[in-house]
Amino acid sequence: NDKYRDSKHKLGNTQLGDGHKYIGRGLFQLTGRANYTDFNAFYRAHYDSKVDLLAHSELVASDRKITVISALWFFKYRIENHIKITDKTTVKSVTKCINSKLIGLPDRQKIFQKAKANLNCH
Repeated sequence: NDKYRDSKHKLGNTQLGDGHKYIGRGLFQLTGRANYTDFNAFYRAHYDSKVDLLAHSELVASDRKITVISALWFFKYRIENHIKITDKTTVKSVTKCINSKLIGLPDRQKIFQKAKANLNCH
């Protein structure tokens, strides 16, 4: 659970086993009971009210549709709500919203540059 995390890094894990059950999954590594709860509500309201991602958290990794939607949801509600996205937005500024310690930043920057070149994005 979150009792050993500082207030800035709490994930909403309140029950024994939440850390394992709500481990990072999907394209943006949706992590923690709080994110799964919020995404579950969004997904049920907009896509399929019968899906319960709190009971079946593995679907965030195993169901391609849910995997992609979770990444788009995370970007919109967890990144765009914290920084303004412009053509000057950097991989570093987005990474800070996800991981304040910037773990994996060099790899993310390489992947971004390769994708940008291959997808002809500006």
